[in-house]
Amino acid sequence: LGKITATIGIAALGKQMITAASEMEQLNVSFKTLLGSADKADEFTKKLQDLAARTPMETTDLAKASQTLLAFGMDVENVMPSLQMIGDVSLGNKEKFQSLSLAFAQVQSTGRLMGQDLLQMVNQGFNPLQIISEKTGKSMAQLKEGMSAGAISADAVAEAFKVATSEGGRFHGGMEAQSKTLAGAISTLKDNFNLFLAEAGKPFADMLKTIVVWLSNVTNKALEFYKAHKSVIDIVVQLVAAF
Repeated sequence: LGKITATIGIAALGKQMITAASEMEQLNVSFKTLLGSADKADEFTKKLQDLAARTPMETTDLAKASQTLLAFGMDVENVMPSLQMIGDVSLGNKEKFQSLSLAFAQVQSTGRLMGQDLLQMVNQGFNPLQIISEKTGKSMAQLKEGMSAGAISADAVAEAFKVATSEGGRFHGGMEAQSKTLAGAISTLKDNFNLFLAEAGKPFADMLKTIVVWLSNVTNKALEFYKAHKSVIDIVVQLVAAF
């Protein structure tokens, strides 16, 4: 019984390793596509891992948000600072982080703040108009009227995030503080373990991929052979079935 349990445990660990390695490969491929080269993808992924190591966010959380920002046209050099700001505003909450990332990306893509983006940010606990109001002295009513006219630029929104997360801002150090909690420590441990599984599982994932590709090719050739000789094969099958 002990040997069976151990075998099952090893098999489960092997499956986790291959899954983690496969997910990391998909991550690298997606960034290779978005950034245009494997070297840039590797460098960017390493930065994500470094950020994940000192925040409550896992690499996959940061990667998903990065893909959103890049897909909406953000320059790669602005992604990491944006992730830091958005993460601080979210106070390390993963759901808020993803929602704010999408809203921030949409604003940067359109070039101005729109009502739906503001609502999405407010629902996650951040109103950039409040920061802009404090900075400019304009009332919220004036700013909302300006927003309706398309006068609140994406740069103004980004600056509001920057002010809110800089020293003295209400969200300054939001992720760092959360990383020191038990939940943050567990998240970091989980991420480190997944990265270990991905690295250890890479040789097995590569081998499995080779086997899968080979089987796919064999199956495809068998299908082509069947299509080319279908009439003859069907006759042979009928004759065999008759006996």
